[in-house]
Amino acid sequence: MSNVLTFSGPVAVRFEPDQPLSLSLSGQLRDSGGVQALVSLDVADNPNLPSNLCDIVLEVVDGSAAQSCRVQTAAGAFSFGAKRVFVHRDLRVPMRVAVPPQPVSAGYRWRWRLGIFLARIPILRSWLS
Repeated sequence: MSNVLTFSGPVAVRFEPDQPLSLSLSGQLRDSGGVQALVSLDVADNPNLPSNLCDIVLEVVDGSAAQSCRVQTAAGAFSFGAKRVFVHRDLRVPMRVAVPPQPVSAGYRWRWRLGIFLARIPILRSWLS
């Protein structure tokens, strides 16, 4: 089974061999409405990727023990193996579209201010319970 992620624009590449998930790719997904993604990979060897890539296609093919990964760019392709692959998507932008913020009434705000004021003064704190 093959999984494909397509990034548009700049993609930051970090390789930190002392970390459990040593390779990370972060950038904006294509055709996603501005959703940022972070792909963390557990690789044994340095895949020798440049630190900045642009407009990449990441293909992950599931194998028996490890997963075969291929990063396709305009300049060429890079292939390497990964034990584990994690994809994290930042869903703040789609959530703001789906659930717009609701205005808070002035009465609600004043009740909270009064409650916080009463909680600050020890003598008036007994009125809250």
